[in-house]
Formats: sequence, structure tokens, C-alpha cells
Amino acid sequence: MMFEPVRALAMPERFFSSETGRPFERCIRCARSLYRDGAPYLIEKALRRVPEYDATEVIFEYAMCVGCSEALWKRFSEESLRNIDAYFASRVDFEGRVRRLAGMPPDVEHWLAHCVVKETPAAELTEYQIAGLCVGDRLMLSHLPCLIGMEAMDEMGGCLSAATKDELDGFADEFLGIPPELRSLFKDTNVFFL
Repeated sequence: MMFEPVRALAMPERFFSSETGRPFERCIRCARSLYRDGAPYLIEKALRRVPEYDATEVIFEYAMCVGCSEALWKRFSEESLRNIDAYFASRVDFEGRVRRLAGMPPDVEHWLAHCVVKETPAAELTEYQIAGLCVGDRLMLSHLPCLIGMEAMDEMGGCLSAATKDELDGFADEFLGIPPELRSLFKDTNVFFL
């Protein structure tokens, strides 16, 4: 589901690598430069708020070129793809969201203010994921960026076949390095939703 970008922003720091404090440079799967040939790429981050320390920690984050993302999606079962499409189609009006947000000042915080599925304000979420579509050093404003809370992520996990869950677990094991104590949070959840 690709929409034409409404606008593009200079890369917000929220989408920088937490390791380097700078924009991501390479695709997590193929290691190619994300700035080659103006090819689009995706950034996804899973975050957890730690209220007692007034902090937010990154559980995982990555940038992936669209070619690698499409290759991963092709490994998902037909059942999972149908279920995820139906899940979003019945819960999110992406075109209406884009129209509504296009009339606001170009600030990424408008796009990440609520869970795109449940409409829960971001400030009320303890665990959530954000995702954005980028080209070069720009964040595209279209159906992404968006924020999805853990409740919706859990529901999406229920849409996935065992084979697709195995694919996602393999991806997480190979590329994300999720700490063992946090693995249970994502074991049955779709950690890749773009």
C-alpha cells in the first residue's frame, strides 16, 4: 500500500540511529548504502517508556531498503498477507488520515501522535513501534510515518500463520538482537508491519 508522499521533511532525530545519534546509513539486510540512487527505505523502531526514569528505551531499530523489505514480505504466507491486509482495511482509513494530516503543519509529531489503529494517544502508550518511509535524508509524509501500540501489535500477531511467525522470529534472531529478557514481548507479535 504505497501512497504518494504529501511532503518530505528533513530526517527527524526520532528516526536517527540510537547507537550513533545520526541518520541510519546502511540497510540491515544487504548492507548497501541507503542513499544510493534515491531508492526508498524504511525505518522501524520499537520503544518502551520507562516512567520511573522519565525515559524511553529503544528495544530494537533498523533501516531496510525497500528491495529487502519486499523480499521479506514475499516469504510471508498468503494467509498472513490476507489477514494483515484485512486487519488494516477494517480498522484504518489511511487515505483519510493522509488527507487530514496533510492540512497540518509539516511536523512528524502530528503523524505519531496516536496509535494508527486504536487511536490511543502516544503519551498513554508504554510500548509501541514507529515506522517511516525515507528517501535519502528525507522522511516522506504519506501513509507513513505512523505509530502502532502494543495492543494493536498483539492483535496483528494473531493474524499471522505459524510459518510467518517463524520468518519473523528468524529475522529478529539474525538482525535485531532483541535482548532475551524482552524476547517474550515480541515472540507472537508482528515486528515488521510496513
